[in-house]
Amino acid sequence: MRTITVMAALVLAAAAFRGLANEDVATAPAPDFSFLEGSWVGELGGTPMEEFWMPTRDGNMTGCLRWFGEDGSVQMYELFSITSGEDGAVFRLRHFDTEFRPWETEVGGPKVFRIEPTDGGARFVPVDAESQIASGEYSVADGEMTFHLEFRTDREPLEIRFGHP
Repeated sequence: MRTITVMAALVLAAAAFRGLANEDVATAPAPDFSFLEGSWVGELGGTPMEEFWMPTRDGNMTGCLRWFGEDGSVQMYELFSITSGEDGAVFRLRHFDTEFRPWETEVGGPKVFRIEPTDGGARFVPVDAESQIASGEYSVADGEMTFHLEFRTDREPLEIRFGHP
């Protein structure tokens, strides 16, 4: 009987400790990416883009982008999120065609990036070492959001400037 009592006490102590550890993780401050919130409009190659970020909630954000062609029709959609967890903030991104099918390169799941705050923005680096993307960065200053993307290939960097509609 004493063995059962000791075992029960150990199980309860372990559960209490695990609860405290989870509570510490849950209450750890999440990075603040609220500067991204709201509607943004920009263009790439002379064609319009619209990006929207929902307000931060419990350390998580969700957003979307639509890119239009020269004829005004939608050419591509993106869905993305920033989530906070034990390993820090993670940015997930998935592209879709106009019929909402994921791009062939993303059929198995979204692109995943580690993301961290920078002065006036956020930088992300792909988790997948095979990614063609080297890094990306959002920055916001004077009511303008800039998205800068670097590639591991010989492709030129990409920069998009967004303002509020």
